[in-house]
Amino acid sequence: MVKNGRRVIAIAMTAALCLSASPAHVESATAASTKETVKTDNIKVRKLDGREAAGEFSTATRKELDGFTKDVTYPVKFDLHDAEHDSVTSVKLQGPFGTCWTFGAMAAAEITILNDLGVTNTRFKELFGRELNLSEKHMAYYGYHPVSKDDPYPGQIGEGNVLVDESSATKIYDNGGSDGQATGLLASGVGPVIEPEENDDDSDNLRYEFYDKDGNRIFKRSDIDKVDPASYTVTALRFQSDFKLTDGNIIPGSSNIKKNPDGSREYLGYNELSTNAVKEQLYTGHGVVCSYYGDHSMPGETEELSKHFNYKNWAQYDNEHLYASHAVTIVGWDDTYPKENFAPDKVSVSHEMPAGDGAWIVKNSWGDASWAEKTKDEHNRWGINDTGYFYLSYYDHSITLYETMDFDTTDTGLIQDAIIDQYDMMPSMALSETADGNSIALENADTPIKMANVFTATREQKINSVGITSALPNTRAVIRVYKFGNDTNVTDPEKGELVDVKIATFKYAGFHRVNLNGEYHIKEGEKYSVIVTESVPFGDGMKYLAQAAMGMNKDSTAITGKNSYSVAVVNAGESFINLGSSWEDWSTLKVKYEQNEGPICIDNFAIKAFAAADPIANTMKVTVSKKTVKAGALKKKAKVIAPITVKNAKGSVSYFLVSSAASKKALKLNTKTGKITVKKNTKKGTYKLKVKVTADGNQNHKSAGKTVTVTVKVK
Repeated sequence: MVKNGRRVIAIAMTAALCLSASPAHVESATAASTKETVKTDNIKVRKLDGREAAGEFSTATRKELDGFTKDVTYPVKFDLHDAEHDSVTSVKLQGPFGTCWTFGAMAAAEITILNDLGVTNTRFKELFGRELNLSEKHMAYYGYHPVSKDDPYPGQIGEGNVLVDESSATKIYDNGGSDGQATGLLASGVGPVIEPEENDDDSDNLRYEFYDKDGNRIFKRSDIDKVDPASYTVTALRFQSDFKLTDGNIIPGSSNIKKNPDGSREYLGYNELSTNAVKEQLYTGHGVVCSYYGDHSMPGETEELSKHFNYKNWAQYDNEHLYASHAVTIVGWDDTYPKENFAPDKVSVSHEMPAGDGAWIVKNSWGDASWAEKTKDEHNRWGINDTGYFYLSYYDHSITLYETMDFDTTDTGLIQDAIIDQYDMMPSMALSETADGNSIALENADTPIKMANVFTATREQKINSVGITSALPNTRAVIRVYKFGNDTNVTDPEKGELVDVKIATFKYAGFHRVNLNGEYHIKEGEKYSVIVTESVPFGDGMKYLAQAAMGMNKDSTAITGKNSYSVAVVNAGESFINLGSSWEDWSTLKVKYEQNEGPICIDNFAIKAFAAADPIANTMKVTVSKKTVKAGALKKKAKVIAPITVKNAKGSVSYFLVSSAASKKALKLNTKTGKITVKKNTKKGTYKLKVKVTADGNQNHKSAGKTVTVTVKVK
């Protein structure tokens, strides 16, 4: 078996392939040029759901939609899966579990990464002997395992999404998830990781495979109770990734849906801007994650009651504004696909046609012809011509949003050396129908709202970039970084040394990683702050926003009946907010909003700092003393001396003989202790050894070496 084959292929990509850049528009600024005028006004609090956070396309002004041009001309048909583009990996089988959210995300990520690397799926297989395959199991497992004592964030232990019923390990993989949950994990450094192939060592249990105690692989839902619990546990590190997420771009669904106070949902019309935004992303080589309402949410379920799916044409269309229940990956489009093909294939079902022609070409995770043969189960022979693909109408009312990702693949295989300072590790969830959103936003039409996280460096490091989340498209973010030196009690994030100011504008809402103007050394134990002010065009002016992830707390499960809830750990001194005049600790203020908004929990601000280890010089000091040994004593036995003294060395110390010349027969160096043995019967004279002393260093200190000459006189 190939040991660590996943790591080998990850490192090899760096040397073999060329890569792309970040999509955000950024500019540097001085502190003076970004000074903000403080005004007094009322702060509005609202919850954002997937559609509203994606951009308010149905109610936004023209300025807010700048960049989403509907006049761009795209081909009538475009398919990343065809022979010309060949950037889609093979169809997978999510059975026997409800893990579509991880398969949709990983399939989209694979497409984007292949295009970032500049290779087709076929060429990738030629180079590495396998196709790019990212682990859905790693994401699903840690999607419902909160931060633990084994993770490098002791202050955030317990934060994340938690299962109510943990009596069966199957619940981890059968609880479902959302696009936002996947992106939240990736933004925190939880994946993506490359899944080992069958001939690789899989000691981390990353392959999406489940077996019974006799070693038989389980594919059917009816056989879930036979799965050996050992198949569920992933032993790979939580904070491990082979590619780093730089952007998670959110585009709202093409159907504008309004949720009324009574809980009903109202269709407001089709939005072509969303469709064109998705086409733009596909055309630039991105896989697109999409969630919609399916009559079935996993393979093998009955087709008899299908109301929205035409199995003759493999075509999906919902006109009832239903909540999404299944996640897939869009790989292309066909503007000419007839709307008549979406008619239900059951005569007894009455169903309207879409408003027009056109459909997305979609990759599912319910198998294809090859899976039917492999599993000996015809339920897994799915899709157009048994390919695993289907058509999804542009006009489907249930599409909540679309999401795409960008990755930096330039340091593939080295990302485990990266440092992420962060507090927001509660991934956004798709909330219940009784909830109003998955994040909470504070907004003001006049006064800038500033949010900040204050971090403490756990090692010598240099910060190089910042991660933030924008609530709306065309968000302008002003980012400031301050250092606090020896000040350990920081209550004002601006009362430090300003080291960088960066301005970035994001076309899409979502997660964004922004490179700073330089790299800034932070001492171990030193505090530093990252302050973010976000604004968007609104009417003739601007409005300012601060946003934090929101989840349903444990008390909510009695209302929703769901098997999971969220835990947010927000400690004093971590996050701060300035609503106009002074800074307040978010850990205190956010409790008031939680009390007002129902059984929810609110996390820290989604501000991250990315850094690389930046060890300082080793403090090793080496001194040598001359030694004298009596020849008479050496007639009886050898003499051990310690002429080399090492102090304040960081890391393991070793000693190496550089040259001995004529002294080799008289003196012997101990390479572990540095002590020297003067051999028995050594004659009178002066002997010299040239010795190199090295200290390996540690996470905060560089390695060091010094060559010294040891002089021993025998008389």
